[in-house]
Amino acid sequence: MTRKYILIFNDARKFGFIDLLKTKEIFKINYISRLGLDALDRKLNERYLRKKTYKSIVPIKQILLNQGIIAGIGNIYANEILYDAKISPFTKGCSLTILEIKKIIKSIKKILRIAINSGGSTLKDYILVDGTAGNFQNNFKVYNRGGQKILGYEIKRIMQYGRPTFYCPDIQLISKKKT
Repeated sequence: MTRKYILIFNDARKFGFIDLLKTKEIFKINYISRLGLDALDRKLNERYLRKKTYKSIVPIKQILLNQGIIAGIGNIYANEILYDAKISPFTKGCSLTILEIKKIIKSIKKILRIAINSGGSTLKDYILVDGTAGNFQNNFKVYNRGGQKILGYEIKRIMQYGRPTFYCPDIQLISKKKT
């Protein structure tokens, strides 16, 4: 019996590639070994994130997007995570309190689990392997909602490091911790 397999790789943004290698060799690959902890890894805790942020003047949103610190958080999810944690995307890493770090970690796990269970976000042409669209976009609180209101407050949209940032300055506060 002959089996035929088809591999379809659709990458509209042209960021991806396919690499074929043995499983035991995966962590020897440079682009894999440089990744930080997976966003849903149990080792992602306040000690780990504090160690990665306590000297950083980089805003927390950019820290969340840094795959060398936490792997698996994209722009949509960083916006939603910070809204859920009620933390401004402009808060510098070194300004985060332990309580804020705990809130961020809790929100990472919460938002990503909801997103996974919803099949991800379909904004343009993303589809699941079975051809259906993801549904997490139906749960967006701030992403792609600039100018709209949430709890009576306006959601703002700005560009931050070349990526759109959606946030509510009346709900998402900048840390008051002294640096």
